[in-house]
Amino acid sequence: MNIKIYKNQKLSHTLFITVKAPTLNKIFKTKFLEDMDLPLHFNSMEEMIKAGQNLDSIPVAILLEGMSYVLGLDDNFKYENDYIKILQGDNKFLKHLKGKIYRLLEEKNIEEAYYILRGISKVESTEENFLRLFLLLEELRVANSIFLQEEKQIIEELKVEKDYAITFLYEAIICQEEGDYERAFNSINIYSNRRNELSDEENEIYNSIGYDFKLHKALENLQEDPKTALTYLLELLEKNPGVKILYYIGVAYRNLGLYQKAIYYLNEALNLDPELVDVVNELGINYACIGDFDSALYYLKSAFKASRSVEICTNIIMCLLNQGNILEAKNNLDLAKKLAPEDEIVISLEKEIKGIMSQKSDTK
Repeated sequence: MNIKIYKNQKLSHTLFITVKAPTLNKIFKTKFLEDMDLPLHFNSMEEMIKAGQNLDSIPVAILLEGMSYVLGLDDNFKYENDYIKILQGDNKFLKHLKGKIYRLLEEKNIEEAYYILRGISKVESTEENFLRLFLLLEELRVANSIFLQEEKQIIEELKVEKDYAITFLYEAIICQEEGDYERAFNSINIYSNRRNELSDEENEIYNSIGYDFKLHKALENLQEDPKTALTYLLELLEKNPGVKILYYIGVAYRNLGLYQKAIYYLNEALNLDPELVDVVNELGINYACIGDFDSALYYLKSAFKASRSVEICTNIIMCLLNQGNILEAKNNLDLAKKLAPEDEIVISLEKEIKGIMSQKSDTK
């Protein structure tokens, strides 16, 4: 569902009363010339009913809460400017609304609190209010992903209308979640440059995004430009040593033809996690690249036993062919055909083995 439709549904359940202009001006000390529809905040009315209070005389507080609530629900409401003018008329109005938000949060009514705070942000557009909005939105979108649309919309609006650093922090968080690591890295650096000092939590976010960005750039270049990939991976290794980074360093060195270096880093990875199939398989490939087919087969067979991967099976077949072990290669080919009969490499190896066996029978 679209967030606008979702909020319009909320708005459709709001009760409005028409207030005459003279009454408006008396209550709020304004100079309106026309009558106005004012919303009643249902949550507060419900509290009054439960408390046994008389609703014949509606407290101003319920009207204030209703106006802020509607401002939070609709960005183009008919009386938006009039409501903003009323709420700006007395500092006590905003003080009351902030107290209402506090009570709603105590009741765990985060969504209602959010709408009232969103209304306040149109009256008092401070970075502090938007920080609180983002904190509430982060909670809301855990329970309902539709609020991600709301958060993105506010971020884009603030980038145009305001220049608050906090905007870039939450843009970075969302971009990281969505896998847009370059944009996340750019946004978190803008935020960091505008802050003299980051909190421990912000530093954690900064480092996490930096890690994801550099790993993304490394993987992006791993096949076509392994030298560039290595610059990122070796930097990550200094700060975040782990099996995954060691494995990718091994792949990068293999792609550069530096097989012994690849084997060194892969053995380091294997020491940390001897069960990781990708590392075991990669070791087998590197040993095959230097012509040590016995060692290659040791690792490849171990990896295949754990994974039953057709790719590893075909690597085994190629090593056996290089050793001249046609019979075992044929046996492994039969297994590969059962796993993936349409695989291009399997089909190619079958043709190769048939050719070798045909040549042998001809020589006999």
